[in-house]
Amino acid sequence: MQKAVWWNKRTLLGGIALVLLTWILYAQVSHFDFVNLDDDDYVASNVHVQAGLTWDTLRWAATSREASNWHPLTWISHSLDWGLFGGNPAGHHLTSVLFHSLDVLILFLGLTRVTGRSGRSLVVAALFAVHPLNVESVAWIAERKSVLSAFFFLLALVAYGWYGRKPGLARYLMVLGLFILALGSKPMVITLPCVLLLLDVWPLARVSGWTQPSEVFPAPQRTVRQLLLEKLPLFACSAASAAITLIASRATVPVNLLPLSARVENALYSYAIYIWKAFWPAGLAAFHPYQANGLSATSLALSGIFLGGVGLIAWRKRRTTPELAVCCLWYLGMLVPVIGIIQVGAQAWADRYAYLPLLGIFVMVVWSVGDLLDRYTWGVRLGAVLAAVVVFALSLVAWRQIGYWQNSEVLWSHALAVTKNNEIAERCFGEALLSSGREDEAIEHLDKAVQMLPADPETHRWLGASLQGQGRYREAAQEYEIELRLADDPVLISNAQANLGFCYTVTGNARLGAELYEHAFQTDRKSVERVIENLSRMANETPSSETYLRLGLLLYYSGRRSAGRAACEQALAIQPNSELIESVIRDMTAGTTSP
Repeated sequence: MQKAVWWNKRTLLGGIALVLLTWILYAQVSHFDFVNLDDDDYVASNVHVQAGLTWDTLRWAATSREASNWHPLTWISHSLDWGLFGGNPAGHHLTSVLFHSLDVLILFLGLTRVTGRSGRSLVVAALFAVHPLNVESVAWIAERKSVLSAFFFLLALVAYGWYGRKPGLARYLMVLGLFILALGSKPMVITLPCVLLLLDVWPLARVSGWTQPSEVFPAPQRTVRQLLLEKLPLFACSAASAAITLIASRATVPVNLLPLSARVENALYSYAIYIWKAFWPAGLAAFHPYQANGLSATSLALSGIFLGGVGLIAWRKRRTTPELAVCCLWYLGMLVPVIGIIQVGAQAWADRYAYLPLLGIFVMVVWSVGDLLDRYTWGVRLGAVLAAVVVFALSLVAWRQIGYWQNSEVLWSHALAVTKNNEIAERCFGEALLSSGREDEAIEHLDKAVQMLPADPETHRWLGASLQGQGRYREAAQEYEIELRLADDPVLISNAQANLGFCYTVTGNARLGAELYEHAFQTDRKSVERVIENLSRMANETPSSETYLRLGLLLYYSGRRSAGRAACEQALAIQPNSELIESVIRDMTAGTTSP
């Protein structure tokens, strides 16, 4: 009997259909680029990741706090991809799709196994596969950590079911090991011990005296105290991960900039908005800013009434339909690490945070509708039609949402269209426009970003680069000077010093320019060397006199004087009779400036 429920032709075909659906929907990402939202930090410009899977890389991954996180497995995953695909973003994208399809498959098989409801499990997994809220986690290369951590998280749930059927040390260690791997991919999964306690209630029915053992997946029952004690090693891992994350996170918003009251209000609103977007996934964007004037009393009241109503219904039905209470608590609990009480980053809420929490909403809705339709003889057919229509509609919306991730310009143009007062979107869109040589348009958006983020050094950096691209070197120098005053990151400081050095050199203050170049190499030589590598690549791909001149000055002040002069001579060949370039070459030849 149980073999027929767990593994049969229907289950096999359902699993194949889910994987095909996922790949058909996300196949378009194979033509997408890296985007200017953390993709550089994680892959495209990360020298550690690009070094390949060496002992040095493994040591760096285990100790790195880059990107304000500790997630060594995520770094290793990106490094393996770079070894396989190099700088071709297609392979990096498709690896994320692979993990998402595996997450979908594990969810379907695991849920079918413990509930015996393959049809309902198929619908839940299909919603998870195609929901537009999950697009960010899959189509964004830098968010590999979401699909990777979910892979180990879901495997840990499956392993826990295996352990629950027949408790033993080896099986428990399997759960513990998978949990550690999940934490090493993304610390958001620290709530797993609490999730396992929820699964003890439903569907595993392991709590003695609460319900009868499951007929589909019978497991020996334990007291609440015993179930809590067996989770203690898992809670210890969660506590350790939380401590490491707080230490690693350098993007925590200061309390004086975002008071506790504002964060609590936003958390309440976010709980409601994720559910709303689950049913009406419109207006999704790569960044959702805080409301400039705070949330309205109406929004907060409606959010509170809605959440309270859902919680009350789930609580009142906890005995007859325990899955409602379990799913409600799953959703509420899994969002706790990212709901914003401890604010990391400037976002009010983020699509990617709903990747695992929304499973609770999916199961709650599917099981509730299924129970309702089971009362009627025609219920199964109607349920199948409804599920097909909903999955198809969500797939169409998701297909369009995936397309917004094709490149930085499209991504941020869409974000600006569906959000208001979005300073990050203005800045990133300006960066994208600058990268495509559209300085005039870039300056327009970067000016707006500076007005909204006057204390952000990176915004001043990109505005300076746009002004520099137009030959407005004195104005660019002013922006770089502001960046230098605001920055506390050695990478930003050294880049600002190098850019200022160039601006001063071309505006007639070669001596001050030379000093700034020297300071740049002293501050963070590695980051300046990366700039040299990028300029060398730009000079080969799209040669210009300014690129060669910038490259020549950096090479010269790095100690490679002959190479520096040669690059400046290339600049002069492109722009003959330039008094500035001729003057720079004369100074280099005469040795009147020294690195």
